[in-house]
Amino acid sequence: MTGRFAPRPTRSLGVATINGWSLKRYEITVDTQPVADEIWAAAELAIGETLAPAPDPGSVGFAIVHLGSRVWLLIDTWREDIMYQTLLCAPLTDPTNFQEAEPGPTACVWELVVHAHEREACVRHLLDPADGPDVPGYLADVVTVPLRSNTDLVRAFDAAWLARDVDALMDLMTDDPAYLASTGADPGVSFRGADEVRAGFAAFIEAEGNRSCEAS
Repeated sequence: MTGRFAPRPTRSLGVATINGWSLKRYEITVDTQPVADEIWAAAELAIGETLAPAPDPGSVGFAIVHLGSRVWLLIDTWREDIMYQTLLCAPLTDPTNFQEAEPGPTACVWELVVHAHEREACVRHLLDPADGPDVPGYLADVVTVPLRSNTDLVRAFDAAWLARDVDALMDLMTDDPAYLASTGADPGVSFRGADEVRAGFAAFIEAEGNRSCEAS
């Protein structure tokens, strides 16, 4: 395991009809920047080349493009109460060149947010209704994970600092953070990487607490 978990923005981009399948489209990124149009175009082309024609007009599923360590493409379709998945990926250096992933991976913790929602949506709209599957209801039932605004992050950071809560401060950091303190040499001390940043936060919070005690 590497780094501390932080939510990643997850967006719903509407429904695409490919080979007779109605697929909800999701994208997951590590920042606020959307997935480029050319990547989505390549993803939909890859879906069309991968999926067999839909068995009936009500065939549904979802697709996820996750821009992370690679560009991951998850193609998930429902066939009654079973979800079928094909996993493709492309390197960041050639992000439109999707190939089937090596056997093994299924989904990461960020993608499983979508899977968990889609499981509930399938039960709610396709399996549970007394009068039969509600396909439009399923296709309209989506999940999003917004990235907190800069204002929210600043307020959360201030609250964690005042509470002297180093764990809460680290929860707000990226996987490879940097902390440039306002005191020390050059003109301030720099800390880089999670371990250094955690130690820096702890040291400066302790120093501020000591100064407060001396002043009182």
